[in-house]
Amino acid sequence: MNFMTGAAVKLVRSGQPDIRATNVVVKSARMVTCTLDLTGAAVGLWSVIVTNPGGESATLPNAFKVESPTLEIIGPVQNFPNPFDPAKGPTIIKYTLSRDVAVTVYVYNIKAERVWEYNAPAGSPGGRVGGNEVPWDGITAFKAYAASGVYILHVTTRDKGGTQILAKTKIAIIK
Repeated sequence: MNFMTGAAVKLVRSGQPDIRATNVVVKSARMVTCTLDLTGAAVGLWSVIVTNPGGESATLPNAFKVESPTLEIIGPVQNFPNPFDPAKGPTIIKYTLSRDVAVTVYVYNIKAERVWEYNAPAGSPGGRVGGNEVPWDGITAFKAYAASGVYILHVTTRDKGGTQILAKTKIAIIK
């Protein structure tokens, strides 16, 4: 509020270099438009700081969200422990998403039969930008412990083009 002609705008985030706006236009005392070059900017929430020519500034914390234009898994999908024994505890499936998206995690047996699935809406645990952890206790959709063996894990999302497999890995169960 009380923006003045000549105001400067920047995005700030801890541990990241500031992103300074160009083409700043004060439309009114309550509205500013500007251009931001987000090339290489870290994905996530940034605070917006507007500074008037006299040095007065205002900060809107976590008001700007940088998202990756393309959806991707950053780094490998891993699970730990692997191999695991369901009777002793779950395996934790870990992956990092470039943006919030609805995700479904599937586990298939060696015959390509689906034995388990986990659905995560966009923005919820399993479907949010950054690190995600999904536990699998080794219990199948039939409410029984999965047998010893190798299983295939798919992390998928659904878009206008259909189901997209974001990543695959293997899980081993040893009893």
